Amino acid sequence: INAEYMGHLLSVYFFSPSGPGGEIFGYIMAPKNEDNWEDITSFLDDFTNELGIGEMVHVEKFNLAEVMSAVEIMDPKMDGGYAFNTTIRLDEMLAKKSVLTKPSLAQVLEIMDRLFECEITFYSGFALPQTIYTCIYLHRLEILEDTVLKSYIQGLMKCIQIVVNTVIKVEVREEEEFIPLLFGLDMCASLSVPEVAQEIDNAVQFLKDQVSDDTSEISQSLIHRLLYRKHYMNSLFLLNNSDSETLAKVTQELKLCIENLQLKLAQRQAKGTSPSLYSSNPEIVEGAFTPHATKWVSCPTPMRPIDMLNWTQSGAAALKYLNDLLYVCEVDKCRNLVDVLVFFTIFSERKCAVPARSFLAALTYNSKDYQILQLGDLRSLILNSLAVTYGAPIYLETYNQETPPPNQDEPKTPSAKEQLINWMDRGAVCLWLLLHALSSNRARFRRKLANLFFEFGIWQQVSWETDADGFKALDTFNEKTPEGNTKAFTLTAYVNEIVLWGMSTFLLLGFELDLYKQEEFQGILWYVDYILSHRFENSSVLHLKELPSSAVSQLSQGKGKKAKPKPQDTLIPSLATRVLSDPVPAVRIVMEASYCISRSLFRFIAGLEIDGAVQPASVSQFTNPATRWEHRIQPFLNLYRPQVVRYETFHKYADITGHKSKDLIQSSIDLLEQCKTIIQRGSLMVSASTTNSSTDYLNQLLKVCKANQLSMQLYQKGLNKDQKVEYDFGYCPTFPVIKFKKPTN
Repeated sequence: INAEYMGHLLSVYFFSPSGPGGEIFGYIMAPKNEDNWEDITSFLDDFTNELGIGEMVHVEKFNLAEVMSAVEIMDPKMDGGYAFNTTIRLDEMLAKKSVLTKPSLAQVLEIMDRLFECEITFYSGFALPQTIYTCIYLHRLEILEDTVLKSYIQGLMKCIQIVVNTVIKVEVREEEEFIPLLFGLDMCASLSVPEVAQEIDNAVQFLKDQVSDDTSEISQSLIHRLLYRKHYMNSLFLLNNSDSETLAKVTQELKLCIENLQLKLAQRQAKGTSPSLYSSNPEIVEGAFTPHATKWVSCPTPMRPIDMLNWTQSGAAALKYLNDLLYVCEVDKCRNLVDVLVFFTIFSERKCAVPARSFLAALTYNSKDYQILQLGDLRSLILNSLAVTYGAPIYLETYNQETPPPNQDEPKTPSAKEQLINWMDRGAVCLWLLLHALSSNRARFRRKLANLFFEFGIWQQVSWETDADGFKALDTFNEKTPEGNTKAFTLTAYVNEIVLWGMSTFLLLGFELDLYKQEEFQGILWYVDYILSHRFENSSVLHLKELPSSAVSQLSQGKGKKAKPKPQDTLIPSLATRVLSDPVPAVRIVMEASYCISRSLFRFIAGLEIDGAVQPASVSQFTNPATRWEHRIQPFLNLYRPQVVRYETFHKYADITGHKSKDLIQSSIDLLEQCKTIIQRGSLMVSASTTNSSTDYLNQLLKVCKANQLSMQLYQKGLNKDQKVEYDFGYCPTFPVIKFKKPTN
C-alpha cells in the first residue's frame, strides 16, 4: 500500500448487513505515488480482529455482491459440479441399461418421496439441477413406462412451471433465496393443467382397480401422493389466475392437499428419514436418480454443494408452506386499506418461502394502475381508510357541495382539490412500494423500507401543503368539534403515523436480523423510545385529544378571520363522521408496551453501565460509536418529521453522571410492571377482535416483561453480581431479555 495515504486508512468502506447498501464510513483514496509501497500485513491483522461477524472492508468497486460471486471454479469445496470428475451422459446410461424404466410399485413410492424432498429443497433456494433434475425421468419422460409415476412427474413439472413463472413475474426474492431458472427443460409445456389432472385421475383409478392383498398398503400410499400432487397443482393454477371469487376454491384444494400430505407423512413416519443424495451410501432407487444430471443442463454459475432436506424436514417445511398459502387466500377478507396493511404486516412476520410471497404479490396488487384486490384503486382506498379510521378533515367535506359555505374561498378551492389529488397519487406510490416491500423477506424488507423513507418524506411534505391549502380554501384555522378540541392537520398526522411505524419497525428489525453490536443496543432502544413518544403525540392528534400548543400555534398563525360553523349538508356523509374511539386497539397496545419495554431496557443498561457490568461503546482506530449512530439513522434524514437526533444529542441523554444504579433499575422494574398491566388488560380487549398474530406478539412482549423484571429483581438483590451480561432474543425477536451468566474459566 502506498505510504503517502496511510493517513487515509480510516476512510474506508465498512460493510455490514445493517443498512440499505451496507455500512459506508468513507472512501479509499487512490495512491498518489505508485512507486512507494509498504507492507500492511500487520495492519490488516489488526483490522481482522476489529471487525465483527458479517463485516468486511472493501474498495468501492468490490462490494459484497462481488465477494459472493467470486466462486473458485474447479474447487471441490465451492464448485459442486467439479465433485464428479467424469460425466456420464443419459444416452450412455440408456445404452448400458442402467436406467430403471419399469419400476415396481414399491420403487415408484420411493421415487415419489424422493422427488417430494427434492421439490421442497428447491423451494428453499437451491437450483433445479441440484434437486429435481437429479431424477433421470425429468430429462426424458418418454423412457418411463409406468403410467402412475409418469402422471405424478407431469404434475410435479406443471407445479414447478407455475411457481417459477410467478416468482419471475413479481420479483420479491433475493438472488440467493430462489433460483427461478428452468435450464432449458419445457416442464410439460404442451400439456394443460386439466389434462395433467385427468392423467392423475386415471392413475388413481388404475391403482384402485389393481388393488390386491399384497399391494393394498402401497397402492393406498400411492393414491395419497397422487391426490396430494393433483390438489396442489390445481391450487397453484387457480391461485395464479385467481380473483377473490375463486379463492374459496383455492382454499378447498389446499385443505385437501394438506389432508393427503398429513396422511402420507403419518404412513411414512415409521420408516424414518431419507439421507442426502450426496451421502456415501444413498438409499435411493438405483437407476432413477443420478448426480451426473447436474451436468446435463447448461448452468450460468457453478452449482454449490447441497444437503438435501430429509423426509421429516421436507414434511414440516411443506406443511408450513401450504398453511402460508392458506393464509394468502384470506386476503379477500380485507375490506379497507387498514385491513390490507395489517394483513401484509402479519404475512411478513410469518417468514414465508419465496413461492408463497410471490403468489400473494401476484394476487393482491397491480403496479400499472395501483389496484388492490377487489377493493379498487389505492388512491380512493387511502381516502376511505382515513375517513373510516380517523375521519376526514373539515375542508374535505365541503369540496363536492353544490353551494359552498359562506366562509369558503371559491377561487382557492380548485387549487386545494388539485393538491388533494396530488396527495392521493403520492400516497398510492408510497403504499404500493410498502406492500411490495412487505412481500419480501425480512432483510430485503428492511432495505426497501430504508429506501422508501425518501418517498415518505415527500408524502409528508405534500400532506402538510394539502392540509394548509384546504384550510386556506375554507378560510378557518380555529374550527371546533362539539367536544371542544381543535381539529388538526389530519392528512399530515395520518401520514406521520405510517412513517413513525416504519421508523420503529426499521430499527427493531435490526435486532431480529442480528445487525447490531451489543454496545449499540442502548442507543437503538433510546431511539425507539424517541420515535414512540412522537407516535403517541401524533396519535393524540388523530384521535382528537388535546393538540400540542406548538401545533395549535402553527395552525392559527397569521389567520385573522374567526371560525364559522361547519356546514352540515355534505355529499359524502361517511366523511362527515369521525371515529372517536381507537380503530386499531391491538396496534395501540403494542405501541404502549413497546414504549415501556424500550425505555425500561435503556435505563437498565444504563444502570449496569454505572456498576461496570456493561462497558460503554469503545472508540478504536477503525470505528467509533458516533459513526455507527449516523449510519443507523441515515435513512431518516429524508423524512420531513420527526427531527433526526444526532449522536451528540443522544450522548447527552445517555450521560450517567449524577445517576444512581439502584434508582435506574427500580425505575426499569416499575416500567415493566406498568407494561404487564397494559398487555394483560389489552389482551382481553383485543383477543376477540384481532388475529392470532397480534395476540401472539403481545404474549411474546409479556414474556419479555416478566423475564426482564425477574432478571432486574435478582440483580437488584445482588444475586447476579460479577456475572457476564447476555442478551437473549429467544422470547421475542425484537426485544432482548437481559440475562446473567457466570464467567467460564
